[in-house]
Amino acid sequence: MFTTYETFRAPLSRMSGNTDEKFWTTVQLTTSQMWFIATYLKNVSMDEDLVQVKQTLFFSEKSQLDALICTVLRLEEVYIVTPAHVNGGKGWEIELLSKIRNAQEPTLLTQAVHLFETISGRRYTDSLLGTPWEDLLLKDSELCFEYKAS
Repeated sequence: MFTTYETFRAPLSRMSGNTDEKFWTTVQLTTSQMWFIATYLKNVSMDEDLVQVKQTLFFSEKSQLDALICTVLRLEEVYIVTPAHVNGGKGWEIELLSKIRNAQEPTLLTQAVHLFETISGRRYTDSLLGTPWEDLLLKDSELCFEYKAS
């Protein structure tokens, strides 16, 4: 989850004609947990032409990423951002995802969990029970996302 404060509102916000759209110079990460960066193509009307524009969003939850996947023209890339306690390193790391799979907890079958696989072969899970990825029950037919290099 991200937090921002009125003092970080960019002057550009006041010039925007869209009252739903705000511009910020700074956001704060509320918790030290994994999050995602997604780059996608969006159709934008410019005068009488329809132009494809590349945009990037930050997500704090996988469910938000699911909503994007269902609505965008083309998802270009998805990155996972992990803190040291998740990636085993000394700090935050950003890695390109190759796949996101649905899975279940082996001891609580009603508990949905996800397996995130990176291009480099590293695997992470969002298990609330702390289950290692090797012990998850994968649903092979339920691939949420797969990166295809263009």
